[in-house]
Amino acid sequence: LFEPTDPVPVQAPVVVFIHGWSYTPPQEYGYWIAHLVLRGNIVIYPEYRGRFTTLSQVSGNVMETVKDAFRELLRPGHVAPDPTRFAIVGHSIGGAAAVNVADLAVSEGLPPPRVVLAVAPYVANLGDLSGIPDDALVVVTEGHDDETVDPDDPRLIWSRLGHIPLDSRDFIHYFSDDYGSPGIVTDHGFPRGMWKSPQTVNALEFYGVWKILDGLMNAAFYGRDREYALGNTPEQRWMGQWSDGTPVIEPIVTDDP
Repeated sequence: LFEPTDPVPVQAPVVVFIHGWSYTPPQEYGYWIAHLVLRGNIVIYPEYRGRFTTLSQVSGNVMETVKDAFRELLRPGHVAPDPTRFAIVGHSIGGAAAVNVADLAVSEGLPPPRVVLAVAPYVANLGDLSGIPDDALVVVTEGHDDETVDPDDPRLIWSRLGHIPLDSRDFIHYFSDDYGSPGIVTDHGFPRGMWKSPQTVNALEFYGVWKILDGLMNAAFYGRDREYALGNTPEQRWMGQWSDGTPVIEPIVTDDP
């Protein structure tokens, strides 16, 4: 659990952050987690892998851990979770777990998720996703040079989101860009801004998935900044620029991947 301090809010939005299969320690996503908490959010980080965990057990393990986390947050000494401001984000197999948890959240006694972001999702098993609330904001992403995820995986997730209006969901395809040095590479691990040095957080992370999640949460929770997360807008596609002013290659945003 990561909770905001200085000041300590009475209540805060909750982000469930689900790691990839081989990226278990929270340090793998350290800068992104810190970014979310410094913006005033509680982050629940389920470490779902045990010695004998199988791929098919991931979503169930995450669900049980998230329910435990909510129970813990309601005890004295924690920032209280705001049940009206609930977001779920996942990377790799965590991306598939994110939509699975969102699908079952209400039936399992969790708050209805308002935001769901699946980053480079690797699908091992998938529900029908009809339980994701109709008014949720949902984005599915992929990287052009991701050689781990089958391109059919994020599209399978997309195909099961038909009950959510198109203006409340997008599919984003990010591109690598080697114009400058070091280049930006959309391989499978690109969402991980690690603690090792500030250089590990680049435009692909900050203007890509970080911005999208911030925009989705601002839109769903506070009624602002929707253009930074949805709608194939210039603000959504903007990826920053190189030191000479050349724009970083923009992603493709589509409703028909």
